[in-house]
Amino acid sequence: MLVIVLLCSPFALADKGDASNNSQKGKPDSTPQSDDFDDDEEDEEDDDGVDDVDNSYEVDDDEEDDDSDEADDNKGKAKGKTEKDKGQKIFANMTKEEKKQIIEEIKNKTEENKQMLKLELQNFSNKDKQKIFKNQNRVRETVMALLAIGNATNMTGIGKNISAIAVSFNNSVKKTIQAEEAIQNRGGIMRFLFGGDEKAAAAIQSELNKNQVMLQKLETVKEGYGPEFQQLIDEQTQLMQQEQERLMQLAEEEKGDKGLFGWLFK
Repeated sequence: MLVIVLLCSPFALADKGDASNNSQKGKPDSTPQSDDFDDDEEDEEDDDGVDDVDNSYEVDDDEEDDDSDEADDNKGKAKGKTEKDKGQKIFANMTKEEKKQIIEEIKNKTEENKQMLKLELQNFSNKDKQKIFKNQNRVRETVMALLAIGNATNMTGIGKNISAIAVSFNNSVKKTIQAEEAIQNRGGIMRFLFGGDEKAAAAIQSELNKNQVMLQKLETVKEGYGPEFQQLIDEQTQLMQQEQERLMQLAEEEKGDKGLFGWLFK
């Protein structure tokens, strides 16, 4: 009996070993499947998470831009008020003699510029072109006068603002002169058949709109000056407004000229 038991034991141990090996061989097969499934889930979760973050960043950027624009606007207003207060303080502390000297300097420079523009007109042999420049010299005189005011009062911190407005007017007058020349040069037959030059008229109106914005800024900047200097600025503003009205009438008349067949294309 003992012999039989001893003979059967190796076979039993061998069966257990085979079963153990088979069970160990089966484990790697199931493990990769589990890992693959988990990785897919993690990838999907990661993708969802990135999308959410990207959307949130887009919203935050827009909000930051709005806040930045508002901050810049407030900063600009605060700077303008500071310059205005500084200018008023400087002019208030000036003696009458100092103010008189600066005003005389501005007037002398303005008169020199007027004489220069008059001499320039004499160089035009074309009477129509001479007329155009003579009319628009009101703006050019304003530009030069404002530049003189800006340079003479640069120590106030607001002189540069006056100069910037003058430069804007100067750029505008170049374009309105070109447009007015185009209107003047439009041939009689072309005008008779198709009416006025609407493109040139539209260019004039566009510049007049820009100039109106600059005139409003000029009124704001003017508040930083003393009463004596404000009067000088008002004189230039009146000249500018007169030329604005003339050009506006010219543009409206040009657009209203339809010609014989112009109504077909307008």
